[in-house]
Amino acid sequence: MKKGNMPPASLLARLNGELGNRDEAFKWLEKAYQNNESDLTFLKVSPLWDKLRDDPRFADILRRLNFTP
Repeated sequence: MKKGNMPPASLLARLNGELGNRDEAFKWLEKAYQNNESDLTFLKVSPLWDKLRDDPRFADILRRLNFTP
């Protein structure tokens, strides 16, 4: 797949989180952070991320986005 055809990293993170693939989810969430994806705007409040909230890596990303956990 060409790079221009890749779905947003945040979508891949959410899908992997829903499937219970936490390590893969956080790999993609980190990529979304590095890409400064606009989908992360609602990371703190969106229920789409509830399956990952209890992981310390989630709090770290919130902190780096200047969202208080």
